[in-house]
Amino acid sequence: MINIKLETLRVKCQSSDLSKLEDGMGDKIPLFVSMQVSFCASLILAFTKGWELTLVCLSSLPMYLICFGVMAILSTKLSKKESDAYGSAGSIAEEVLGTIRTVLAFGGESKEMERYDSNLIHAKKNNIFRSALVGIGFGLLWFVIYLSYALAFWYGVGLIIDEKDSPNPTYSAGNMITIFFSVMGASMSFGFASTFIEVFSKAKASGGKIFSVIDATPIINASKNKGTRPSAMKGHIQFKNVKFQYPTRDEVTVLNDLNFEITAGQTVALVGSSGCGKSTCIQMLQRFYDPISGEHGTARTLQ
Repeated sequence: MINIKLETLRVKCQSSDLSKLEDGMGDKIPLFVSMQVSFCASLILAFTKGWELTLVCLSSLPMYLICFGVMAILSTKLSKKESDAYGSAGSIAEEVLGTIRTVLAFGGESKEMERYDSNLIHAKKNNIFRSALVGIGFGLLWFVIYLSYALAFWYGVGLIIDEKDSPNPTYSAGNMITIFFSVMGASMSFGFASTFIEVFSKAKASGGKIFSVIDATPIINASKNKGTRPSAMKGHIQFKNVKFQYPTRDEVTVLNDLNFEITAGQTVALVGSSGCGKSTCIQMLQRFYDPISGEHGTARTLQ
């Protein structure tokens, strides 16, 4: 059985979320780890050769971290909004294709296309903004890296000139090149590892929706074998001020203060136009859904 809460989560969680989560948990994780290990090893080598020049070269590291953090946070939020928009568009397409005869009978093709396109346009604009933001972030990241290269050569040459008359100079042309390329290797590893930010952010956003479905506890769940199971029952059906809206169409009220009573042994036919709630009443009696307000059920006499 499925209740309103679980169906809402199912609509928001599409099959594309599984592929995004799988992509973020695949070979990119060991690649990211290896690049971070290379980053740490390069820094250790640079500090052993000359700590002063290494610190000067690393003066731009805070900017790396700021760019990295901002891109990760914003990309995660925008990826989640994009995924929600695609999920809404997919649910509309599923709903229309499932009732295509009714849509064609009432000439609602244009209206349904507008609903579908509105979600795709929102996802498109969100994707363009996210891609532009990521591009600007990477541009700033590499701009800072190349500035650090220029600073390293300028300061390193100055250190070599200052120690040219020292009997045991700490810095030489060889040490300066070693430090420079070590820091450059660390920066490159950090820069390449940052390219996985977008993949991990998408996986995080998709994983949040997937695990929200997995961790959700349904109110209606016959598979748990909970609740009263009478050996026999006899009674009548009663709807009292029942109000209901489908989670995929919460702007449309299907049942509004519905009241009727069917006594035991009575035969009743529910008659009305398509979409008036005939099937909904049966589904509510079968406990596929619960009402938003009001009461419904079967008055039972246990024997």
